[in-house]
Amino acid sequence: MKDGIDRVMRDIHHGITPNLPLPSMLSGDAEERNEPSGAGTKAKQSPAGDKDKTPPDWWITNPKVVSAWALPDDKSMKDLFTSFSPQGKENIKLFPQLPHHNPAVSGKKSLCIKYQCKGKCRAGCPQAHLKPAVMAADVKAQIASAFKKAYT
Repeated sequence: MKDGIDRVMRDIHHGITPNLPLPSMLSGDAEERNEPSGAGTKAKQSPAGDKDKTPPDWWITNPKVVSAWALPDDKSMKDLFTSFSPQGKENIKLFPQLPHHNPAVSGKKSLCIKYQCKGKCRAGCPQAHLKPAVMAADVKAQIASAFKKAYT
């Protein structure tokens, strides 16, 4: 629970709107809330097409983390890659802006460093998740250089 609260507070600090689902009793229409338990469950069931809206697993878990980019045991994401420290602010600037992994999100976004060095990130992350296997050579070289500089 503490990690969840820390994540939300960190997102707010960075100007990111947190993705907080409403409790089931607060979501939905007022008429549905007044129905007895179990009533209207057929109406609430999602259509079969909603299964297609589930994001691919690779959006959350990096299928092949580059071992040289992995966060060393003696290093911290908080110190190296957040705006909480001057070094972190400078390190973030080393990484490229890339198209977002979700085709519905337009424009270039910051590379998700956590996705690259830890191998996973949260669903709905506003930063770009890019599989190393499909990176252009120049982009991969820029990312490798940024990690090397941050880790030294």
